[in-house]
Amino acid sequence: MESLHLTGPLAALASEPKLSAKLSKYVVTPYTCTKIAVASFVVGVFVGFRLKKSIRRMAEQLLKKLRDGD
Repeated sequence: MESLHLTGPLAALASEPKLSAKLSKYVVTPYTCTKIAVASFVVGVFVGFRLKKSIRRMAEQLLKKLRDGD
């Protein structure tokens, strides 16, 4: 089997991943993940109830028009 010889910027991407002992400066703690998850859940519930209310209102208006014969 013939091996590929890459040069340029692709060579770095094709090489085997190296383990690094350095930690990234952008580490997300479990506490931060929990805060983000709770905030997303609360926003989702709020948006869901608002959407449900507007869909229900729109359906009522449509049914009213159908009943009136417009």
